Amino acid sequence: VYALLENAWRHKHGLSVAEHQQLMGTLFERFSKVAAKNPYAQFPVARSAEFLATPSAENYAFNEPYNKWMVAQDAVNQAAALVLTSVGTAREMGIPESQWIYLHGYGDADDTFVSRRADLSASVAIKAAADTALSMAGKSIADISLVDIYSCFPIAVLAACDALGIPWDGDRELTLTGGLPFFGGPGNSYSVHAIAEIYQQLLTRPGEFGLVSANGGYLTKQSVGIYSTIPCEDWTPGRAGAAQEKVDDYPTETVLYPYDGEAVIESYSVVYKRSVPVLGICLCREPVSNRRVVARVAAEDQATLQAMIAQEPIGRKVKVETGDNGA
Repeated sequence: VYALLENAWRHKHGLSVAEHQQLMGTLFERFSKVAAKNPYAQFPVARSAEFLATPSAENYAFNEPYNKWMVAQDAVNQAAALVLTSVGTAREMGIPESQWIYLHGYGDADDTFVSRRADLSASVAIKAAADTALSMAGKSIADISLVDIYSCFPIAVLAACDALGIPWDGDRELTLTGGLPFFGGPGNSYSVHAIAEIYQQLLTRPGEFGLVSANGGYLTKQSVGIYSTIPCEDWTPGRAGAAQEKVDDYPTETVLYPYDGEAVIESYSVVYKRSVPVLGICLCREPVSNRRVVARVAAEDQATLQAMIAQEPIGRKVKVETGDNGA
């Protein structure tokens, strides 16, 4: 599913498959360099953009457009813990104020089903969560010194950069840990590590602010937190559902089902098993109404799978049929 979002982002930005492979390699080369210096990283090796972008025995094709080292590595042995208290409890426990950081803003939002999203290349939920958190903290992204963006796939970083209004290839570091492919991503626990890391770094940079984004589902469940050593004045919890209302107000697509007829490919994913393509998925548009159509390549249709790899599929017209079993 992330490949569907990734390929939509590539096409929106006018990139060829080869150009986007190089972009993803360049992006995650930076992440791997951070992981290489992190004593807690599961895979502390600096990997080059060329290695990451090129399929090989050590970096086999996972699905289009990802190779192995472009995706989260969750077969890891890692743990992290946080202590969250009120100021009063922290004082009762004898925790020195020099070890405190404060949550200044937060936002949480869930996006709709992938098939119903108007723009597959963007995340309405990330923008809603980030805007809510920054507004609550009274900050703009320019005020944030440290950032850790959830990085299960390149699109998670690229879409978050778009939502935050920061360049993916700028001077700002986008990870503090090294990211899920290189630091490691222990199930749903990665963002605890990111918060623990931003805590450690903010203690050495008093007065500065940091942002952590968390992601779940298919760029679906989004959370953003803003942190600093500076105490919050007149702390008031955010209004529940504030970020979600922004997502719920966003227009969604109608999906045609069942459907028989022509459709134009909007995005696609080809899944490999042992370097052989075995599954093809497309999100399409019905050419007259422009409504969404979901389709998959027929089982054992290697010719179509190979054609999707050999030539740009997006924009090509295909024939969709609803089978007797509804697929």
